[in-house]
Amino acid sequence: MAISALTACGGGSSGAGKAGDTDVASISSPAASAGSAGPSADPDAGRPQLRLDGSEEEHRKLNNAWVSCLQDHGVKTYTKGSAGAEWIFPGVNASDFPASAKVCALKQPLQPVETDPKKNPHYADDFREWIRCMNSKGLKVVGLPDNAGWNYASNNQPANSDDIESSCRLEAFRAKK
Repeated sequence: MAISALTACGGGSSGAGKAGDTDVASISSPAASAGSAGPSADPDAGRPQLRLDGSEEEHRKLNNAWVSCLQDHGVKTYTKGSAGAEWIFPGVNASDFPASAKVCALKQPLQPVETDPKKNPHYADDFREWIRCMNSKGLKVVGLPDNAGWNYASNNQPANSDDIESSCRLEAFRAKK
């Protein structure tokens, strides 16, 4: 299965202090120092968010930043791809190195919201459409029973299998109107 890394770092604001937000006066308190900040309720807060329509270059850049961090902290890695477009992957399961995984956790890209079963109520239908699309375009795959991924159905795959996988993912998971 191809590893996807999609980009889009989003910034958010609580909206506090904007004119017209409220008719109630408020008192500002000093910002907490970084050392006194409590743990975030969302363990994914601060991680880069991949976009469904992000380019391979964007995905690779975010993935490589995360895996380079793991490598810098003792996790073996390997590279794949052509010069200038190499992907770096952990050569072992990063969770086998909990200290390294923890240090690099904020660099690990989140998959696109559309491909997260917890955030997309239509995930199962979209996943089945993704599998159907790839097979219809000659990339023979079989979806896993839990819809968590897929395996190649044969060793004889088209040369443009990465393009088929990407275009079908975009088509299947794109927001329906």
